Amino acid sequence: MNHIVFLVMSLVFFILLFLLPGFLLYKGNPSEPNNIFGFRTKLSTKSKEAWYYANNLAGKLIIIYGFIYLFINILIFIIMRIISFSDDLTVYMFYLQLGLFIAFYLLMFLIVQNKLKKYFDINGKRKL
Repeated sequence: MNHIVFLVMSLVFFILLFLLPGFLLYKGNPSEPNNIFGFRTKLSTKSKEAWYYANNLAGKLIIIYGFIYLFINILIFIIMRIISFSDDLTVYMFYLQLGLFIAFYLLMFLIVQNKLKKYFDINGKRKL
């Protein structure tokens, strides 16, 4: 796998796994809690207000993490161009991309869930 393939793969992952879902959650978030699309947890589906808050925040975080992900991958690409990586090491870069994806989504989940618990009670009503 050459360096250009890595860069193209990074851009495709950025668009499909971060930018598109983040934008859909942030701007096009479903008006009603549902079982198909959105940030679905027990607390986020308790009320429309909690649902909107969770999806809006999740969308923002996914977009932010997406740009961080893209920046990290561009740095890796530049390093790969400067230092001649073997094809074996390039394959490990794919695993790094996968690890970043999982880490960013897990971090987003933890942050949104923590904020929901902070601002909403167990019935989905906003705390005063």
